[in-house]
Amino acid sequence: MEFSLESLGRAIAAERHRHGLTQMEFAKKAGVNRAYLSDVEQGHRNVTMDVLVRLALALELNVSDLMVSAERIQRSGTTRNTEDSVESKPKTTEPLADR
Repeated sequence: MEFSLESLGRAIAAERHRHGLTQMEFAKKAGVNRAYLSDVEQGHRNVTMDVLVRLALALELNVSDLMVSAERIQRSGTTRNTEDSVESKPKTTEPLADR
């Protein structure tokens, strides 16, 4: 399974939107700080397993569902910073000195 913190955050945000929750409502339901949730959704913060479980439960999902969604987002290249991914960089075989 391959995903970035950003794709995990986007998966969480997408599910939150699907449930019609604001960040404040979702943060309260999951028992996390709204600013922390915002950072998670933007891919700026890592989450512990405990927080990931709370987020998933608040969304009425399994953790594995969030992980699969994150992987799907990562593979589709819909993260905000796709130019930073290895797959989007052109592959070259010329030696470094020739570049």
